[in-house]
Amino acid sequence: MMKANNYFVIQQKGIKSVVISVTTINVITIFMENILYTRAFNKMLKTSSIMEQKVRRILKPYGMTHVQYHILKFLSYSHPSPRSPKDIKEDLVISSPDVTRILDRLVEKKWVLRKTCESNRRKVDVSISDEGRNKFENAHSELQDGIYSFLSTRLSEQDIHQLMTLISKIDEVPSNLNSTFNSLLR
Repeated sequence: MMKANNYFVIQQKGIKSVVISVTTINVITIFMENILYTRAFNKMLKTSSIMEQKVRRILKPYGMTHVQYHILKFLSYSHPSPRSPKDIKEDLVISSPDVTRILDRLVEKKWVLRKTCESNRRKVDVSISDEGRNKFENAHSELQDGIYSFLSTRLSEQDIHQLMTLISKIDEVPSNLNSTFNSLLR
């Protein structure tokens, strides 16, 4: 490949010369980079889906979804201090109506206690019940074993550290970019 002014001349044996402008090469480069990022994003979505299916299979015998599991985990780790639905919403990055609906189901199953805050009647306190804590601990133990056996057969400990570093870079998206990204997915 030779550069002549703002054009590249590509010559290969037995093939006629092709003249490509620098602008065309820049457009092709940007296009190829976009393809790379799109492929990486699609791989992440596919991997997320595979992991979610595995988690769903493990949690099914306990009668809980992965979101219910995460709410129970959040409440278990903050036990005995109650948390607000707003805290749960922010920690799990889910909408307020979804939090309310999921908490309704967890209260119905008697895994979560919900009551009006004594110091501020406009606030709702949510805490994990003893039954919910037992259910969570059993599911948590099996889920940890399942995740370990799935990942340890595919990734070394060094790979896991590298994966965590890369995921952290993606998680650290500024909130204004996060809302822009979410609007693109709607």
